[in-house]
Amino acid sequence: ARDSVLTLEYKAADGPDGARRAATGVVVNGHGDVLSVRIDRPVPTPGETEDSASARITARDAFGRRHPARWIADDPDTGLTLLRIAPGVVRPIRPAAEAPALGSQVFVIGNPFGLGHSVSRGQVAGLDRTLELRSRQINGLIQVQTPLFPGDSGAVVVNFRGQWLGLIRGGLASASTESGATAERGDDLGFAVPSDHALWVAEHLRELGRVDRAYLGVRLESDAAGPAPPDGAALTDVLPDTPAARGGLKVGDRIVSFDGRPTRTALDLTERLDRTLANKPVRLEVVRGRDADGGRRLRAIWVETANRPAPPTVAVEPPTAPPGEPKHLRAPDGPARAEELPLALPQAVADRLERLERRLEQLERPAPEPNRVEAQASTDRVRP
Repeated sequence: ARDSVLTLEYKAADGPDGARRAATGVVVNGHGDVLSVRIDRPVPTPGETEDSASARITARDAFGRRHPARWIADDPDTGLTLLRIAPGVVRPIRPAAEAPALGSQVFVIGNPFGLGHSVSRGQVAGLDRTLELRSRQINGLIQVQTPLFPGDSGAVVVNFRGQWLGLIRGGLASASTESGATAERGDDLGFAVPSDHALWVAEHLRELGRVDRAYLGVRLESDAAGPAPPDGAALTDVLPDTPAARGGLKVGDRIVSFDGRPTRTALDLTERLDRTLANKPVRLEVVRGRDADGGRRLRAIWVETANRPAPPTVAVEPPTAPPGEPKHLRAPDGPARAEELPLALPQAVADRLERLERRLEQLERPAPEPNRVEAQASTDRVRP
């Protein structure tokens, strides 16, 4: 799996001149398609073409070879970004045949602080998690318990067979906290987009340049904890002039099937919508009221989905760096920009690397010649 992983360096769209960010990507097919997370689209400089600007992302494979990576498209809902390198130069990863099991052991291959192709061990701590990032909700995530650091955005989660389970989307430590402080360790909690969902997104980014997900225009009752509630996603509101209103859905309806697939909870319905394209007719089975015998009354409703409205944008003023904090260590948007990585490593990491290098030098010193070792050993045996 490590041979299919790339380390990425790119310039942030809103970063200062000379600042670079680090991330991780994975080659997903023989055409050279690469999936990563939140890679900014390169902005052409005066006199530069769009094509040459989009190839200013540098990728390195596990053998140290450099590959220019071309920016293709991104998906704002999941943060997944599609890049492309030359076909056939890096072996594509194998998706897992089975979904991860709760508590199972996994490997995470990332790029912490730019230390490319680092492998750590973790475990699956949760399944079907929901994460809200920048006013967007991502469903069906894998919760992974493992240390994560800046540069691990897009890190690859694999099982013990080296098969791809998911791509780290969130849960990274902040690059710095206060003046003179650096991140000694990362968060131990990460969230990964499952590989099958990531490949579905990649397919539409490749073909259409975007992912138009389905929109109904309803508000759902939260899934209750405790005793099992009735099956289905209960509607608490139907927004006017939306596909749901035009299709005849009403408050109090409970959607129990979406396009032939059972919908037992509100989360089931949102996940079905996440994997359905906009402007597509879908068949809903809805429970509305009771019949004369007290049984639930089931009816079928056809609805043509629409494009999702853009989330409201909130202007956030970048924080001012505390006195004495270097600009290149500041995360412009707080934890959401945790994958930003300056070229200069934090001092604590640099010191640790220096100690490791000295240790490696001792281990790599040439061994004594065999005859000299035998002579020394015989001398040691007769010494009083």
